[in-house]
Amino acid sequence: MCEIIRYTGQAVEISKEEVFRDLCCIQESAAYEIFEQEYEQLLELVVSCCRPAVYLKECRFPKGISCSSLKPEERILCGIYTIGREVSDWSTRAFFQEDYVKGMLLDTMADCALFSMEKQMEPLLRNFCRERGMGISERCHAQDKDTMPLQRFIYEELEGRKNGFLLTAGYMFDPVKTGTVIFRLTEDPRAFCVRHTCSGCGNTSCRRRKTTNFQN
Repeated sequence: MCEIIRYTGQAVEISKEEVFRDLCCIQESAAYEIFEQEYEQLLELVVSCCRPAVYLKECRFPKGISCSSLKPEERILCGIYTIGREVSDWSTRAFFQEDYVKGMLLDTMADCALFSMEKQMEPLLRNFCRERGMGISERCHAQDKDTMPLQRFIYEELEGRKNGFLLTAGYMFDPVKTGTVIFRLTEDPRAFCVRHTCSGCGNTSCRRRKTTNFQN
């Protein structure tokens, strides 16, 4: 049985430009100055509250789930990554206190920090492949109807509860700011196709969706 590999302490990055874009808050907006002042006050807090962690495990793809063109028993690498729950707790408290500017900023900054972990994971994935003499030929995406069972599969393979995660009845992770990944492994050590491509994702309403994707 393959072991679960855990990495902690990865850096997170928060881009002011991305945060304000996701909030649809432009410089010409009447509220821009208010959001900007609050952002500067919150930045250090958010960075200090992030608890980034990555869990990876090599396993076999299961039967009964559609994910890209993966076939049952293919070798895959699945992962869970998170920034923890502390920033979300701060955001929830802000909304409860009706401080909506602070709540929205905290939530969006947390999203930005989580997305930044995608790039921070690349050296970890390269190291994983190098140590095993293999490569990654594809980052895989589930069909909409199979998103929930795939979440369950990843949660169980990576012993989610034991590692501090919960999976709700609606198949949402707790901590909320958590993501999952599945990669197809190959014996070609030169292959390293790990980056997300929006064309393979069914979330067409995502504000971060790109019409042109970059290559690895």
